Amino acid sequence: MKTRTYYILNILKIAALLSFALISLYTFLFSVLFIGGLIDSNFINIGYSENLLVDIRTHYIWEYLKMGILIISQYALYTYIWYITSNVLRSVNLSQPFTLKVAKTMEKISITLLFIWIISYTGDKVILHYKEEFLKFFFSTTEFKYLFSAGIMYIFSQIFKRGVEIQTENDLTV
Repeated sequence: MKTRTYYILNILKIAALLSFALISLYTFLFSVLFIGGLIDSNFINIGYSENLLVDIRTHYIWEYLKMGILIISQYALYTYIWYITSNVLRSVNLSQPFTLKVAKTMEKISITLLFIWIISYTGDKVILHYKEEFLKFFFSTTEFKYLFSAGIMYIFSQIFKRGVEIQTENDLTV
């Protein structure tokens, strides 16, 4: 008999895979726009109806370069999080959910969230004096949400590791 958890995990597998595909596409498209903008500032108009990015590219090429690298790095890390999340969801076995692989993956996610927070915080500080409407779309760390999420994921990964240890001890005693 399949439990409710089984169905929820199947839905989450699909959602994680879809999220991975969408964020990968977004990262790729932004990278193409960014590189095209380095070559010709009018290329950016294809992807953005507002001229905020064009203004920054036209007047401040180094800031455009720094901002683009930070944004692409941030979205590449989002892509990585969804990739490892979809992989771990595919490998979860409900009969023995506490595995070292899942615990290590949770730890990887927490470290990646920490890196996203560092990139976002750097983006806030390095490019703070530019157009706020545009930058708030990409860099919003005032609530420290990524740092908080990284801490929560790290705590869960440590709890999971302890679950693996308990499960291993129980398997050995039987």
